[in-house]
Amino acid sequence: MRSLVLMFFCLLLAPAGNAGDVTINVDGSTGVKPLVEALAAEFQKAESTQEIAFRFGNGLNPTDRISALVQGRIDIAMASHGIDVKQIHSLGLTTHRFARMAVVFGVNHLVPVGNLTHQQLCDIYNAKLLEWNQTLKQEKYDSPLKIRAFIRPFEEVDTEVVNQHIPCFGALTIAEQIKLMPKSGDMAKALANTVGAIGMTTQVRVAQSNGLIRAIAINGIFPSSKNLLTNKYPLSRDSYLITTASPSENVRKFIEFIYSDTGTQVIMTNNAVPASK
Repeated sequence: MRSLVLMFFCLLLAPAGNAGDVTINVDGSTGVKPLVEALAAEFQKAESTQEIAFRFGNGLNPTDRISALVQGRIDIAMASHGIDVKQIHSLGLTTHRFARMAVVFGVNHLVPVGNLTHQQLCDIYNAKLLEWNQTLKQEKYDSPLKIRAFIRPFEEVDTEVVNQHIPCFGALTIAEQIKLMPKSGDMAKALANTVGAIGMTTQVRVAQSNGLIRAIAINGIFPSSKNLLTNKYPLSRDSYLITTASPSENVRKFIEFIYSDTGTQVIMTNNAVPASK
């Protein structure tokens, strides 16, 4: 409680946003970042907003992103699934829930697999399955394709969502050879550039991979927008932007844009679905 009071006091002392500022500083969740970057790029195309620039950071953990926002070092904090909205509001900040995106197991485009069961995924991550032909129930290929599995840190949202919805995963002992990818962008690069790769990512990263990453179905259910909207595909994460209660005029314009028809179209083009505020 003492830390919350101190942070709120810092907020009161922080300089108010200047309506004339032309750079919007954004940092926070690297999983949300690619969708916000796409929205910012489209926002800047309008003649009235071309002078507004965006500066994106390299990622901040949940505590640091809120501190940076309260202290005025950033204008917008990006956040995701599982945030404490009530606590954030108690600091005089405002949350803007703007999209949901599917958490998926993405594979390198050369992997000849389109569907995996829960058990097959768990068998991959504890190294019971080592080659893709084993998942296809084929004895051998002319050139067997090895499985190269990657994972996000256990405290990250994608891993939390997988643990929540794939029962065997939560109790799994991850094999030593599974490589840890600290950030969402690291995972996307690994999946795009590693033959035989599989790892947890989002449909937004898949959409922006130029065909180098494919999302697979899980237990026969593909992470389509329709299946996400109807909750038939259960693995998903919310996307939030967090601002001060009285952000600058340019930040307000951007927040309004993401809820506009054009913003909604950008969200859907990037394989996410719009969410209410």
